[in-house]
Amino acid sequence: MALSLPPEILDQIFSYLTSEWQEESQALAGLFNVQQFNWHVYASVCKQWQAFVERKNFTDIHLTPARLPEFCRIFGLSSHEPSSLSKYRRRLLKSLTFKVVLPEYDVETRARVENKTDRNQNSQIFTDGVKALWEVLSTWPESSQRPLSLRLCAQSPSDHLARHDSDAMLTRFQKRFETGDILGDRYENSFLELKEDLERPIKIIDEFITETIIYRQITPVAALHIISRLPRLKTVNLQINDPELNGDKEEKFRDRLRQGLSLKTLGCPTQST
Repeated sequence: MALSLPPEILDQIFSYLTSEWQEESQALAGLFNVQQFNWHVYASVCKQWQAFVERKNFTDIHLTPARLPEFCRIFGLSSHEPSSLSKYRRRLLKSLTFKVVLPEYDVETRARVENKTDRNQNSQIFTDGVKALWEVLSTWPESSQRPLSLRLCAQSPSDHLARHDSDAMLTRFQKRFETGDILGDRYENSFLELKEDLERPIKIIDEFITETIIYRQITPVAALHIISRLPRLKTVNLQINDPELNGDKEEKFRDRLRQGLSLKTLGCPTQST
């Protein structure tokens, strides 16, 4: 029966499946759910469904640095020989979300604000992750590729908004006085920097989005540096926030962030914040 269904009917059927999944996910996980629909469950039904699922599954890809080798293999990038299948998959891709995973930290550490060592470590991991992505995207053949949307974010699995389970987040919030957990205040004023330049321009990206509402903050100068390496951009959506002002130290930090932004805009060399 499945083999006799035309693509238009299949598309209609799967639209109901994803609609129900989204409603259920939002009910269970609140506004912080960022999971994807598990298309691969339906790929083993038959060849027709497999082809249909691939068209859906490869439209929007969510990546972490650890998954870059798999991404290269599937799409025929870097040292992997491209095939007719990998070329087909590249044509399907429209949106790429890249999340840099920062180190986890224990319950005791949740009670302390990040120090300079923490911030430098996280910024270096962020830099390494973005550079690894840049190396991969620089091998993407642009001649036959439709423009891509790139969404960038960073988060530690220990961050209080990293869990997709609303019950677990509520429990952690309720126990914050007992455990000393300061939740997002631990990294509220920790802005990720790019420690090194991205030398290569990437010409297949026409939309760039930074996500910082439930993820880590990125310095404005880092966001602008990434933009400067995307020469074919048409759309930019940056979420840039000022540090929370609790004293002279935070105010000076905010001034340094703004100064770095203005210097980058003018094309002047910038200093690390």
